[in-house]
Amino acid sequence: MLTEPPSGRDDGQRELLRHTLERLPTSARKALEILSFPHWFDDFALEHLVTEGGLDVQLALEIRESKGWGLIERWSDGAFAVIAPVRGLVLDGAALDPQSYRKRSLLFADVFHALACNGGDVFDHAESVYHRLAAEPERGAELILADGITWKSEPLFALDALERLVAGAREQQRRGFLSERAGRYTELLELYLPRADNTARAEEQVLRRLLKDESGVDLFEAELRLRLGLAVLSGGGTVEARHLFEAAKALFGKANSARGEADALRSLGRAALRADQLMDAHQMFVSARAMFNALGLTISSTHCVKALAETEFYRGLWNDAEPLFKRALSDFVAVGSYLGEANTRVVYSQLLAARAEIAAAHQHIDRATEVYDTIGHRLGLANCLKNRAVALFENEQYEQASETLAAAFESYERWGSASGRANCRLWSAACQTRLGHPEKAFPLLDEAAEAFESIGERFGQASVLREQGLATLANGQPRDALKPLQQSRANFLAVGNEVDARVAAVALGRAAVAAGLPSPFTRESLYALAVDAANTFRSIGFQRQLREAEGLIGLTDTNRAMPTPSRNFSDNISISLNRTEYRLAGRGEDYEAILRLRYKAFRSANLIDSRDDRMLAFPDDNDSHIFGVYIDGNLVSTVSIEHVTNLSQSRLVFSQFSGGLNEFNNVVMAYGFAADPHLSSLFPQIPYLTLRLWILGAEFFDASNISTVARRSNVGFYNRNFNATQIAALDDTREVWVLLNTSYNDIRQRLFHRFPFYRSIPLERRLLFDRAEIASTPLLVLPSARYFPKSLHEERNPYEVRLIA
Repeated sequence: MLTEPPSGRDDGQRELLRHTLERLPTSARKALEILSFPHWFDDFALEHLVTEGGLDVQLALEIRESKGWGLIERWSDGAFAVIAPVRGLVLDGAALDPQSYRKRSLLFADVFHALACNGGDVFDHAESVYHRLAAEPERGAELILADGITWKSEPLFALDALERLVAGAREQQRRGFLSERAGRYTELLELYLPRADNTARAEEQVLRRLLKDESGVDLFEAELRLRLGLAVLSGGGTVEARHLFEAAKALFGKANSARGEADALRSLGRAALRADQLMDAHQMFVSARAMFNALGLTISSTHCVKALAETEFYRGLWNDAEPLFKRALSDFVAVGSYLGEANTRVVYSQLLAARAEIAAAHQHIDRATEVYDTIGHRLGLANCLKNRAVALFENEQYEQASETLAAAFESYERWGSASGRANCRLWSAACQTRLGHPEKAFPLLDEAAEAFESIGERFGQASVLREQGLATLANGQPRDALKPLQQSRANFLAVGNEVDARVAAVALGRAAVAAGLPSPFTRESLYALAVDAANTFRSIGFQRQLREAEGLIGLTDTNRAMPTPSRNFSDNISISLNRTEYRLAGRGEDYEAILRLRYKAFRSANLIDSRDDRMLAFPDDNDSHIFGVYIDGNLVSTVSIEHVTNLSQSRLVFSQFSGGLNEFNNVVMAYGFAADPHLSSLFPQIPYLTLRLWILGAEFFDASNISTVARRSNVGFYNRNFNATQIAALDDTREVWVLLNTSYNDIRQRLFHRFPFYRSIPLERRLLFDRAEIASTPLLVLPSARYFPKSLHEERNPYEVRLIA
C-alpha cells in the first residue's frame, strides 16, 4: 500500500501513513521531512545536505546503504526518492508553515543548481527551478519562462524536461507557492506540450486571455504573440496572424532574443505562404535560415529548408522542391527530430502522389501517422488523412478518397483548421465530379469558395474555380464552363503557379472543344497550348495531367478531322469515325484495360461495390465478342456482342430475365456497355460509336432482332434511336434493369437513312465477327462508314454493297 499514492483524499489511507510515520525514530522523521522536498536525490545531494542542510551523517550513510525504513526507494540509475504517498503527506504538512517551507525549498534550489553546474543535465536544472518557484517566486518565474522557451526548441528539444518543469509548477501551485506571474508563464508553456485535447480554438482563447493581462515583459509578450499568431493562422486568420508575427519580431528584438526574431521571421514566411505570396515567403524562409545558421541552430534551419520545399512545390517547381524535401528529411532523421520528419513526409507525399508514386506516398503518410499518433498531434493526424485521400484520388480511387476526406474534415473541424476544412471540401467535390455526380460537387465547391475567400487563400480560390469549371463541363454545359476555367487560369498565374495555370488551361481547352470552338478559341491555339502543357507535365512527372494534355492534343491535332459547330449531329459522328478504332479484346492487356473501364463506369454510377482489384468481369466474357472503342488511341468505351438463336437459352447475363423470351430467335445481343465517365462529357457521340458494333453484328449475322440490357433511365435513348420496347425487367436493389428488343428488319432502312455512320462494308464486319478471319488478322479495325457517299442507300442485302473509291 505504501508504494501506491492515495487515491483522491482517502482519509483512511492518509491516517495509516501518518500513524506509520509517527512510529519512526525522531531522527528518521526529520530525515524524511528534509528528503521529501525533492522529487529525487543522489550522493551529491546527500553530501550537500549534510554540510549545508543539517542532515545527520549517520542517517545519510544509512540511506546510501538502502536502509530507508521501507519509505525510500532506490532507482536503477542510483538515485533515491521518498515514495510518492509519503512524500505527498509530508509536504502537505510542511506547507502549513510557509516560512519554513520556503527556507527548505531555497536549500534544495541551491543544491540542484550546484548539481546542474557540476556535470548535471536539464532535469537537475528543472528540479532547481521547481524549488526556486517556492523559495524566490519572482526569480523562479524568470527561470521557468527562460528555461521553458529554451527547452521547447533547439538546441535541446527537451520536451521531457519541459513537461517536468510544468508539472513541478502545478505542484507548487496546489500548495499555494506559485506566484501569479509564474502561473501565467506555466499556462503558456503547457501549450508547447503535445496533448490530445489541444485545439487551435482552445489555444487561442488561453493566449488572448494571457495577452490581455500582460504588460512589461517583452520576452513573454513576444512568445504569446508568436504562439497566438500560429493558432490564428491555423484557423484561417492570415492578416491578423501576420500582424501578430510582426509585433512578436519587434518584441524579440527589444528582448535581445535573436532566436525569437528568427522564429518570428519564419512564421511570417508561413503567413505569406498561406496568403499565396510565394516569392515573399521564399525570401523570408531564406533569411530566417541564414539567421538560424548564424546561431548554430541547425534543426531550425532545416525547418526553413522544409518550408522552402513547400514553397517551390506550390509554385509548381517540383524538380526544385524534391531535393529540398529529401534534404530536410535526411537532416531531421539524423538528429531524431521526429515531428519535423513527420511534417515533411506529409507534404512530400502529395508531390509523390501527383507523380503517380502512390505506394511511396502511402509509405510516407504511414510513418508520419505513427509519429502523430504517439504524441497525440491531432492536426498532424488530420493532415495525414487529407493527404492519404489525395493519394487515393490520384490513383482514381475516388470512393475511398471521399470516405477518407470525410474523416479528415471531422478532424479539422475539431482542431479548428479553416484551411483544412476548405481543402477537404475542394477534394471531395473533385471526387464527386469524377464519380459522375457533378450535381453533388457544386454545393461542396460553394462551401470551399466561401472558406478560402474568408481566409484570403488565393490558391484555394483558383482551385475552386477550376473544379467548378470541370463540374460544369461534366454536367454537359461546356460553354458555361469556359468562364470559371479562364478565371482559374488567370488566378493561378497571379499567384505565380504556372503548372496549375496549365492544368486549368488544359481543362479550358477541353471545354472549348466540347463547346464547338467558340471565339476566340481556335484549333491551332489550343493545340499549341496542349503541347506546351504536356511538355511541362512530362518534365515534372505529373502523370494524370499529362494524360489530360495528351487527350487535348488528340482533339486539336490539325492532322485529324474535327467536328465543327456548323455540322449536324449525324455528320459530327461520321467525322468522329476518322479518329475511332475498334479492337477485339483477347485475354491480355486490352482485356484488363476493358475490365478496369467497366469497373470505373459501373462504380461511378454506384451500380457495384468497391473492389480491391478495381476490375469487373462478366460470366459470359469467354464466349462473347468483347470490343474496346478507341478515340485518338484512348480507350473510351466497351461493349460485348453475342449472337444467339434462342433468348431463353442465352447466356447468364440474360438468364435472369423471364417473360416472352421464347418468341425471338436469331438475335444479336449487346450488353456490358461502359463508357469512361470523364471522357463522356467530351465525346457525347460515344454511345453511337459504340453501339455501331451492335448494328454491325446484326448485319453480319443477318439477325432478325436485336436485344440489349439497359438501365431503366436509358430506355428513352433506345426507344428514340432503335424503336426498342421492353420485354422483361429485373430489380437488383441498386437499379431497375430492363431487357429491350426491336425488330431489326423493321428499323434497318430507316436507321441507315437517319444515321449513315451505321453503314459498313463486308470486310469490316468479317474482321470483327468472323472467327476464322479474326484468327489471321490484326485485332485493330477502322470503321468503314467513311467510304459511303451521303446519297448512297443500301438495299436489304448488305453483302451487295461495294466499296466506292
